[in-house]
Amino acid sequence: MQGYVKKEIEHVGNMDWYYEHNFIDDSLPTLLLVHGFLSSSFSFRKLVPHLIKEFNVISVDLPPFGQSGKTNRYIYSFRNFANSLVQLLEGKGIKKFSIIAHSMGGQVSLQLMNAYPELVDRAVLLAGSGYEY
Repeated sequence: MQGYVKKEIEHVGNMDWYYEHNFIDDSLPTLLLVHGFLSSSFSFRKLVPHLIKEFNVISVDLPPFGQSGKTNRYIYSFRNFANSLVQLLEGKGIKKFSIIAHSMGGQVSLQLMNAYPELVDRAVLLAGSGYEY
């Protein structure tokens, strides 16, 4: 099943979250991909085929971007994005993961790592925006 990617939508924190994943092997570590501003999980499309050889990969569309929901009932903040991502991953039974994040996704990831340091194994920030406490 190498190369298999499943596309799903999950309702978390008053928002529909679109994500793609390839949970194939429970023995493999999980890698979360978080895109930047005005982008989507599509930006990782050429990277994912290389990563799924060694990781279970989950790539999300941060709302309101990509195929995730768009509503005024959701609080669009870095901290709320981080909390919602943790809820999404916990709902999938993921208790530990690493992150690759780009641009604004780096800010979201820093918020997540600050609030939930026990969940994140490693992080790679690609041109990540600065940390805003």
